Amino acid sequence: MRYPAWKYLLIIVVLMISTLYALPSLYPDEPAVQISGAKAGTQIDQSIVQKAEQLLESEKFQAMTTALAIMLPFCVSILLKLN
Repeated sequence: MRYPAWKYLLIIVVLMISTLYALPSLYPDEPAVQISGAKAGTQIDQSIVQKAEQLLESEKFQAMTTALAIMLPFCVSILLKLN
């Protein structure tokens, strides 16, 4: 071997970490709308979700899925994925 074994091991470890870091870039982009409160204590309930879906439908967008990010005891964020 021309170089010490630890240098080869270091190169392999760096390549593995950089590959794991780059994996999310292989997935296609998904358009989405995230809605969160302007203040820390703002609650987001089902009526806000329905209003957002109605606004999207009126502009000819269709929500594919709706995800509520729940931070107990309040829901603080909504993610609407679009088709």
